[in-house]
Amino acid sequence: LDEPTNHLDLNAVFWLESYLLNWKKGLIVVSHDRDFLNTITTDIIHLHEQKLFDYSGNYDSFELLMTRKRDAYNKRVLQYEKSMRQVQDNQQKRDKFKKTFLREQSYKTDGSIFTDKGNKVQKWNEYMVKFEFPSSMANAVPGTIVQLKDCDFEYPGRSDFRLQGISISLDRTSRVALVGRNGAGKSTVMKLIAGELEPTNGSVERDVRGVVGRFSQHFVDMLPMDVTPT
Repeated sequence: LDEPTNHLDLNAVFWLESYLLNWKKGLIVVSHDRDFLNTITTDIIHLHEQKLFDYSGNYDSFELLMTRKRDAYNKRVLQYEKSMRQVQDNQQKRDKFKKTFLREQSYKTDGSIFTDKGNKVQKWNEYMVKFEFPSSMANAVPGTIVQLKDCDFEYPGRSDFRLQGISISLDRTSRVALVGRNGAGKSTVMKLIAGELEPTNGSVERDVRGVVGRFSQHFVDMLPMDVTPT
């Protein structure tokens, strides 16, 4: 299963978890949902630096064991680097220290050794994600940013879909999760909040000093392809 939960609502994920727990055959899954992995997996295979590493247990167990293994390896690398600095003017001793380190490491755990293209021993570096956004808190608008009051909405020609009496108030400190089954209208409510849609009845009040940013589930489709570099 290759990322099976990406477009499932919560109830569908729960159903899939229950189904797979009763699945009597083998299973391999790729997923970024740690709760899903914790529920259904008995083993984890970690693909790192073009190598595969096996761990028994669910994702939480893997994360704990992997962290311990990484820290132990990096500690040995630090000891190795310290020894190399102490004999930096003696190439013969440096070669001996490196040979000893590689030999000892090959007998520890699974013998994982990470080197660069020049065969220099490297630390075990985990993939890290870091985003930086312009800070807007200094100019943050106090009070309510967006308020929907008794809003109704329906799409033209869609008698099967209608939102009624939607009321919500958001200020600059709000952290709200909008949940519901697929097709319930969550994305439509988001568009009403962002101003991409206007209600058929009711009112929307927005602070003109506020700026609403929205990341759509179909964000790629919204990119201006005529200004995207090739």
